[in-house]
Amino acid sequence: MGFSHNDQSYFMMLEILGRNRNLNAARNLLFSIEKKSNGSVKLEDRFFNSLIRNYSRVGLFQESIKLFATMKTLGVSPSAITFNNLLSILLKRGRTNMALHLYDEMLSTYGVTPDTYTYNILIRGFCMNSMVDEGFRFFKDMSRFKCEPDVITYNTLVDGLCREGRVNIARNVVKGMSKKSRDLNPNVVTYTTLIRGYCMKQEIDEALLVFKEMCTRGLKPNEITYNTLIKGLCEAEKLDAVKEILEDTMTSGEFTPDTCTFNTLMHAHCNSGKLDEALKVFEKMSELQVPKDSATYSVLIRSLCQQGNYDRAEELFDELAEKEIALGNAGCRPLVAAYNPMFEYLCRNGKTKKAEVVFRQLMRRGTQDPPSYKTMIMGHCKEGTFEAGYELLVLMLRRDFLPDAEIYESLIDGLLIKDKPLLALQTLEKMLKSSHMPKSSVYHSILAELLKQGCAREAASLVKLMLEQKIRQNINLSTLLMELLFGSGQADKAFEVVRMLYENGYSIKMEELAEFLFRKMRFLDACKMLQFSLEKNQSVDIGFFDTVIVGLCKIKKVLEAFRLYYELVEKGVDLQKLGSLDDLRGALEVAGRSAEAEFVSKRIPKQQQLEKSAHGKSKT
Repeated sequence: MGFSHNDQSYFMMLEILGRNRNLNAARNLLFSIEKKSNGSVKLEDRFFNSLIRNYSRVGLFQESIKLFATMKTLGVSPSAITFNNLLSILLKRGRTNMALHLYDEMLSTYGVTPDTYTYNILIRGFCMNSMVDEGFRFFKDMSRFKCEPDVITYNTLVDGLCREGRVNIARNVVKGMSKKSRDLNPNVVTYTTLIRGYCMKQEIDEALLVFKEMCTRGLKPNEITYNTLIKGLCEAEKLDAVKEILEDTMTSGEFTPDTCTFNTLMHAHCNSGKLDEALKVFEKMSELQVPKDSATYSVLIRSLCQQGNYDRAEELFDELAEKEIALGNAGCRPLVAAYNPMFEYLCRNGKTKKAEVVFRQLMRRGTQDPPSYKTMIMGHCKEGTFEAGYELLVLMLRRDFLPDAEIYESLIDGLLIKDKPLLALQTLEKMLKSSHMPKSSVYHSILAELLKQGCAREAASLVKLMLEQKIRQNINLSTLLMELLFGSGQADKAFEVVRMLYENGYSIKMEELAEFLFRKMRFLDACKMLQFSLEKNQSVDIGFFDTVIVGLCKIKKVLEAFRLYYELVEKGVDLQKLGSLDDLRGALEVAGRSAEAEFVSKRIPKQQQLEKSAHGKSKT
């Protein structure tokens, strides 16, 4: 027998696929586990947790939420880990209300007990969303579930307070840590956070005092501590102090400048307008073999663009793309917005494809920036690569960003020029979901192209959408749609749409449609349309009724022909010019419908009877 997978092996496969961003494959595997294992392996919360976590890693917020809903539908009970993952996702996206609702669901609906990790996520999430007081509420809530705050909890609160500029309060929180528990003492992260808080307020002397207190307590500053202090000094334009720290620490071996240090120095020089000095630091990095990350390039590229030196900026951009530096996990998380000036330059100059290479590398790191999406999409529109622009629109929406009306309108116009009305229709539908209202002309342009390409079903759907949106109809386009639907064998759909048109106060060119149906020998459909015109009191030349009645008689649909005639009688239509009555009477007699034949015979105008009699005598 071969190897049989168990729950652990399936879990490992999901983890491997997720870590390698093969998320569709991971999802397909997840929902095939029970079938593949012949029911021996049941779906567990940890399987879902794996995929939810990996969706989050690549910024697919909506997919995580949908998977959670599916999990509940399938009867798989979420665990504390599930809720922790989702809370982290929601709070990173700033969805604080949704996070509160999920927390209530965790406690009330599923009775899952939160742990310290849960509260650390909640406290950090609300603090990061500038809701420190809400973070304190969760801090106080911990005791209700016998969760003891740890140093991470305190560090999170200290960080939130510092971000809001309440550094002195944060310092008091730090002083209170030891009072809470003998084993609870501030660590390097705690002091580094305080140092950063004071630096953000430009209170450098206080930052240096905290640094000194940290060292006095026997805590050894790490690279982040030094880089935080150096950054603060640079922002305070105290470059001499930075030089002194670097010389002392490098001599003693306490600290070796790293990528972050050099990035900070370059950023300081660029902010001071000393681009040449920043470029010297960049060259020094190569000399010392210090790795360069995305931030290294972004600060220089941005400054070069600001000075109009786009050629040198593009050289660095090409180097960044070729080495795939944006994909590296080392260094700071790249910011897409930092590259916007370069993206704008490239997209203005017909190089959107080049810009998109780096943009997608940045996306794969999970970094997002709505303005950059617009820059790329509009670049594609300018270069005529509208389908590539549409792909980015889909990605933008999947990441829960809201494109503006200009993006939608530019894509729709371009897709129509490129004879892509189906994509234009999909773009229009997305535009409506984004709460943008297109002009009436946009609807009509898409409808015209759909009809031109014979897309009957999609054109009918668009007309229904237009009626829902109260968009005025074009009688010519409506008539063409009817012809297309009948011509493609979709008579039921045609009758459905025409009824909707008339119910909304619109009409079609009934005589033109009748002629089309005659040419196609679709007399039954023509009959129904003429009956509909009678129902709606729409005037149609009597000759069309003649043609249909004769046609129905020829294909032996005499009862349908009689019903059409009978409706004319009921409506009180002047039948003096109806020349098909003798044909109808004869067809009814042949079909054995004597009562109907007599009904018709009595109503044949005398003039027609005389002409018929005279015609018969002339033959003899």
